[in-house]
Amino acid sequence: MYASAKGCYVFHIADSAGKCAVVSYDGDKMNVTYAEKDYQYTTNFFLYDVDYDYLKVGVERYSILKEKIEGSKGVLSEEEAMELLSDVSMSEDVPDESGAYIPTQWSAVYNLSEKEVTICADRNYEKPYTFSVEK
Repeated sequence: MYASAKGCYVFHIADSAGKCAVVSYDGDKMNVTYAEKDYQYTTNFFLYDVDYDYLKVGVERYSILKEKIEGSKGVLSEEEAMELLSDVSMSEDVPDESGAYIPTQWSAVYNLSEKEVTICADRNYEKPYTFSVEK
């Protein structure tokens, strides 16, 4: 993976058996952080060897995710999950912790047992699109 924008990429990967990991690329270096519980969450920073004060992006959003998900022991309905993504989304008129204006482009909730994904684009949480991702 090559980060042409000189940034990082963070992928949250899960399967219907309940296994999940966060795969991060910093330049061409790949790091994998496996879930320590039956669930896992992330925002726009690495989950390993991180200096949060340096990054300043996604830390507040991560704290909101952590509180809600830990409080529910990792169990949310699809509607609650999308509402949580809405709660932590970034507006185009409010800067993140670093001062940058980078709005949320999309939010996705995956139903791994039904093999469906619900996507809301451009923070339009009133107009979700659900797709089957069956073979």
